Amino acid sequence: MEQLNQILYNRKIVNAYCDSSNCLGQSIIGLSACYVGCGMTFVESKKIYTQYINKSLYAELLAVKFTLETLPMIIEEYKRYSHNPMKVNVFSDVHVIENFIYKGAGKKAYMRELVVEIFDLIETLSSELSVCVRYLGKQKKYNIYHNACHNGARMVIGKKI
Repeated sequence: MEQLNQILYNRKIVNAYCDSSNCLGQSIIGLSACYVGCGMTFVESKKIYTQYINKSLYAELLAVKFTLETLPMIIEEYKRYSHNPMKVNVFSDVHVIENFIYKGAGKKAYMRELVVEIFDLIETLSSELSVCVRYLGKQKKYNIYHNACHNGARMVIGKKI
């Protein structure tokens, strides 16, 4: 509990948790991001349709992209309350996420294109903030913010929690 409070009340770092959920055999993906820091929490979710069915890594990369695309709006919300975070950690529960984004892994062209888009977003955002994407690791089991994000991705596509 102590660690979760440190995440919530950190004034310099916003931790953003992202997740995706898909319906097997369907082209629907739920994306969600939970932003935590400066004593505030925001959850954003979105339903999208894709031609790539049952591609969970692709869906997770879309969740990272969604988190980064939504980030400027969230930072503006923090600034409305006189908070000016300096760093954003984007956490994914996929253990290979850092390799894909920072080392350009991926055999499929559509995956490589998405990784380039994510990297470009990181570069753009980095002019004002330090932004990095990281693997969530063992926090996945107990982190309530990741759980909120997971539930948001499921709810937006009509799955039960």
